Amino acid sequence: MRIAAISKKDRPREKLFRLGPNALSDYELLALILGSGTKEMGVLELAQQLLSSCGGCEGLLRVDSPASLTTKGIGKGKACALAAMAELCRRGGHYSEESLAEICQRLLRDCGDVESAYVIGLETRNKVVGTRLVGKGDEKRLVLSPSEILRSALAVGGRRFVFVHLHPSGVPFPSNYDVAMTSQLVADAKKVRLAIVDHIILVREGRFSFKENHIL
Repeated sequence: MRIAAISKKDRPREKLFRLGPNALSDYELLALILGSGTKEMGVLELAQQLLSSCGGCEGLLRVDSPASLTTKGIGKGKACALAAMAELCRRGGHYSEESLAEICQRLLRDCGDVESAYVIGLETRNKVVGTRLVGKGDEKRLVLSPSEILRSALAVGGRRFVFVHLHPSGVPFPSNYDVAMTSQLVADAKKVRLAIVDHIILVREGRFSFKENHIL
């Protein structure tokens, strides 16, 4: 579909200004970078084909030579812009090599005796893009609203996230409040086009996964 055929409020640029970059699909974001298509192909279709040929966002960000991108609809200028974008992402450490399990263990070591909560942003294939502290409580309780968690998830990046909740008390089970809050978080995340992959409660001697226990 051509950009001109889409209602103005739903065009990629207008959506980004109105809702932020997390509201856009991968191909819509790429279309904004490409800027234009060809006589035969709109920029959205061109972006979809390019992502498909590269193996998605991860494949596109592994590009190290503009020459490998020059294809029908992608001239020298667009190819150079895409290669430069990929290099900036690499230099900024956009994709962390640290696994989710390793991050959880590090957070557990760092939290001390304070109840803490974090969001871990994920991209395609659950690649970690960043970690952000949502809040810290005291030795007894930490109360967070879904809106606070989602603000942190949007800030850290990625279209998916894991909510990690550290229990220094050593009790690896959710409270009634934890279950109710998670249910609301799932519903609210959909409204801003985010997906919560799991809610993990960490303790010194183990963990509780909402997903593995079929609560999420």
